[in-house]
Amino acid sequence: MKNALRIYHTIKYLKWKQIKFQLLYRCKALYYKVPNPVDVKLEKLPIWKPVLFNSKSYENGTFCFLNVEQTFENTIDWNFSDYGKLWTYNLNYFEFLNSKECRSKDGYELIKDYCLQRNKLIDGLEPYPVSLRIMNWVKFLTFHQINDSYINGIIANDAKILREHLEFHILANHLLENIFALYMASIFLDDKVLYTKSLKLLKDELNEQILKDGGHFEQSPMYHQIILYRLLDVINFNICNKIDIDILLISKVKKMLSWLEKISFSNGDIPYINDAAPDIAPTTVELLNYAKYLDINYLQLPLSDSGYRKVNTSNYEVVVDVANIASNYQPGHLHSDSLQFIMYSKGRPLFVETGTSTYEKNKLRNYQRSSAAHNTVAVGGRNSYDVWGGFRVGKRSELKLLEDRDYKIKA
Repeated sequence: MKNALRIYHTIKYLKWKQIKFQLLYRCKALYYKVPNPVDVKLEKLPIWKPVLFNSKSYENGTFCFLNVEQTFENTIDWNFSDYGKLWTYNLNYFEFLNSKECRSKDGYELIKDYCLQRNKLIDGLEPYPVSLRIMNWVKFLTFHQINDSYINGIIANDAKILREHLEFHILANHLLENIFALYMASIFLDDKVLYTKSLKLLKDELNEQILKDGGHFEQSPMYHQIILYRLLDVINFNICNKIDIDILLISKVKKMLSWLEKISFSNGDIPYINDAAPDIAPTTVELLNYAKYLDINYLQLPLSDSGYRKVNTSNYEVVVDVANIASNYQPGHLHSDSLQFIMYSKGRPLFVETGTSTYEKNKLRNYQRSSAAHNTVAVGGRNSYDVWGGFRVGKRSELKLLEDRDYKIKA
């Protein structure tokens, strides 16, 4: 009965769309066959001028993700899973292609090796890694102007698979990543139909997921940085190829920049609220400079419906969490942290957050999501939200904001 109630309180917030696509994709998996790629000849490639580069994570056969190294002597095992699924995902993202250290010859060989092992792929064919891989391949190939009909065909094939498996059962940042990938693929492949469809989806989801004060509705500063980075890349891709930029995209960027600048500490750190960790996303300073390079000036909006407040004095900065769940139907990256605070004194951390170090369903993950891991109150040892199963939230407390002034916050 206890488990049944927990499940009820977890699924009652889901959208019918999530349930429908959850069932649809489970059934589809029984008969769906991955289509065979066909070579795609492109007369010319679009242009890509990188502004930000990813951190080095590959060198001489050694990959390093999540501070864990693995060397493949002969053949790369793209399904390598000894370090958990998140490590495998990172291997399949191909973010190492767009580091300053990755030479065009090395990156090209890695892509060809991946293509040759395509029929063996497992996790790499899931929609999320497919999305990130498409974006990273497109940026790498256009930057180095590598026009390979076979690889172009793989990208077209991946885009087709992605169109047929958009993560409507998950929604939130997963669906946005899917759409960003389709948008960039449409420009790469010069596919006008895909461009129109992906732009509409992108605008719909940005309207859904970006709050009035500019915060992303999953309420993680790290994921906010990642999504802002993707959006700046999209605008940069348009500018490089002289494609008109939809005014809504610019509007959302300006709001997101405002929120990020306000929530970040003076030394550039973000508060590790909900699922967040250092060195995963571009920094606040890098993103503000990226926007400046693209000639985008951010707004000055007060923090409001994202549920966070920031107090600044000459001696300290404090971020306070007075948020209810904004993404009720997808709280997978949420922690049980109601009424917590994080304080820096003269640019140095004083009251700190554990942050997130794992997505594995284990004791450490449970602890990092618990109220006890945050600067807040746990009454009777209980969590303010029933966090469970790695990414699940059952019964939820309700937070009431009683007083909201510059130097006094009561909830």
